[in-house]
Amino acid sequence: MKFVEEIRAGFKFFKTGRGKPLIIIHGGPGLNHKYLASHLSSLIPMRELIFIDQLGCDETLNSDGIIDAEKTYKHLKSAIEVAVGSKSYGIFAHSWGTYLALKLCNESASKPDELILCSPFPLNWEGLMSVWSVMNERRENKLSADVLKKLESIDPQGSLNSAVKYLDLIRPLYVHDPKFADQFEFFFYRMDIQMSVISSLIEFSQTALLEQLPTETLTIWGEEDFVPRSAIQPLLEKSKETFVLKKVGHSPFVEAADLFSARIEMFFNS
Repeated sequence: MKFVEEIRAGFKFFKTGRGKPLIIIHGGPGLNHKYLASHLSSLIPMRELIFIDQLGCDETLNSDGIIDAEKTYKHLKSAIEVAVGSKSYGIFAHSWGTYLALKLCNESASKPDELILCSPFPLNWEGLMSVWSVMNERRENKLSADVLKKLESIDPQGSLNSAVKYLDLIRPLYVHDPKFADQFEFFFYRMDIQMSVISSLIEFSQTALLEQLPTETLTIWGEEDFVPRSAIQPLLEKSKETFVLKKVGHSPFVEAADLFSARIEMFFNS
């Protein structure tokens, strides 16, 4: 995917496509936009896609100090205000990005009028703990003994390269069917950011924020996601539209690419 890179007011934007702006909020914490970019190319004819790396996750713009959830949110909120100005816009958020998107729908002066939440982040701390439990179980069941041994030898906080290598080894956890694992590629990972952001979320709950969802909200979730239905059930009930995919894990844009694109196109055209 080819981007126009733009830096304004200290924020970097990666833009492609045409039409109404669609802000892309990547997952993580600690990832950047690159793992999503190629998988959203089918949306280019429908919207102007604007990718924004979260605080500390840009490979060229540095940030200082401990990064927590609130700093991450405020950085993204300010970046979106610079990117869209007074224009109407939409949001596509994946995984952890949905936590930030829900805050934006409640707290930002300029709120999106259409929202796509893909493989949502749990709505509260208890749900997040259930995710770690599922991940640990799948780690033992889906990864070979050889991979588990390699993971023990890697310090994901040692360097960017070791962190990305660590994620590459656990890619099968992000899909239901192992044949899709190689199509889900990580390019960047900062575990220190992930740990500091997650530790700042203790006892969080976003259930009350669902009252402020945009009228046009689509939630996409795979039944084999490591985020269990129980962790996001209120969101599935509150969303105007839901699209639940069977035999799909945390990466619907990889495992069900055609269905994923067609459903979003239908949403945009409704």
